[in-house]
Amino acid sequence: MARSDQPRPIQDILVAQEPSTGFIVSPSVARTATHNSSDLTNRDHIGAYVFLDINAGADSSCSLALLIQAKSPGGSYVDIFTGSSFVPSTGASVKPYLVYPNGSTKLDGGLIGITSAPLPQTWRARVVHGNTRSVDYSIEAMPL
Repeated sequence: MARSDQPRPIQDILVAQEPSTGFIVSPSVARTATHNSSDLTNRDHIGAYVFLDINAGADSSCSLALLIQAKSPGGSYVDIFTGSSFVPSTGASVKPYLVYPNGSTKLDGGLIGITSAPLPQTWRARVVHGNTRSVDYSIEAMPL
C-alpha cells in the first residue's frame, strides 16, 4: 500500500491505537541533582500518565518537583507542566501526574498534578531537586 501524504482521519488513529502498558522514561538510579530524561517521541497519543516512582533515600530533608517539557522545532524545551515541589514520604512511594487535554486544574483523587495540555510529539520529563540529598527514583509513563 502506498504511503499517503494526507493526514490520517482521527477515527483511523483511534482504531489503530493499542492499549498501552507503559514504559520506563528514566530507570531507577540514585540522583542528587536535577535530572532530564531523554527525548521521547509521542506517536498518536493525546496524553499520558507520568509516574515518579521513588524507591529509596526520601526523607524530610529533600524536595522534588516534576516538570513535563515540550521540545520546540528549534530544539528548545518549554515547560507545559510544572508540578509543585513536594517532600517525598520516607521510603518508597509513587507520585502520579496527568498530561491530558481538558484535564481538570484541581487535584483529583491520588493525582499529584494535572495539566490540560496535550502531550506533544517530542517531550521529556525533568525532575528538579531542591537540594543535593540523594534520592533513588525512576520516571515511568503510560500514554493515553
